[in-house]
Order: sequence, then structure tokens, then C-alpha cells
Amino acid sequence: MAPEPIMEDYSTREVDRLIAEAEVLHPAALYTLAAKLLREGRPDEAVLWFYIGQIRYRFMLAVENITARGGATEGQPRMMMGRPSDGAILFSALSESVGRPINEYAFGEVDKAVEQINSSLE
Repeated sequence: MAPEPIMEDYSTREVDRLIAEAEVLHPAALYTLAAKLLREGRPDEAVLWFYIGQIRYRFMLAVENITARGGATEGQPRMMMGRPSDGAILFSALSESVGRPINEYAFGEVDKAVEQINSSLE
């Protein structure tokens, strides 16, 4: 199922609702969820949802790139027609603004961070 488009302000949704709807939300919403969890003092959950969002976002950008080029290609999914796509720009901004504080927490204990990242792949 394709994620819903980015048209809603996910910051207004409750954490429980974001979790319940995570399967169909745009990956950007999962970054919002991770940021909310971190603010609520739930950093381990924030790490998990951040990495789920990041993996889904990377996959979505790769698919968009393949579609834009008319078929499978090798290389980075960040460029379309010589410039970054809007999705790639948002991905980069979210990865920096949300990802930095989450990674600062997560990689305080590297082994635990690796476990959390592996959990996001399940």
C-alpha cells in the first residue's frame, strides 16, 4: 500500500494514533512520531520509529527515482533530472533535525543502538 501524501500536519496527531496508523502513513509522519516520543521521554521508542521512518523513506525515494527514470538504475535515489527532488530535500532536512538528537541518544550505547536498528528492519 502506498503511503498517504504529505498534506496533513502530523504534529497535531496523538502518538497513539500515529503508531496505530504507521503502516499507511508517509515516512515523514514517522519522523514526527519519533520526535514526539523523544520529547515525551520515550527515547528507545523514538529510535525504533526514527529508523523505521528512515528505511521507508529511503525505499520510497529509490522507487520514485526508478519510476522517474523509466526503469531500474544504479546510483543514489536523491537526484531527479539533475536536482534533488522535493522528497529528497525533506528527507535530508528531517534526517538532520530529527535524526541528530535521536542518534546522539542511540549511539551512547552502540550495542543497544544496533539492536534497535535491527528491530526496525523486522
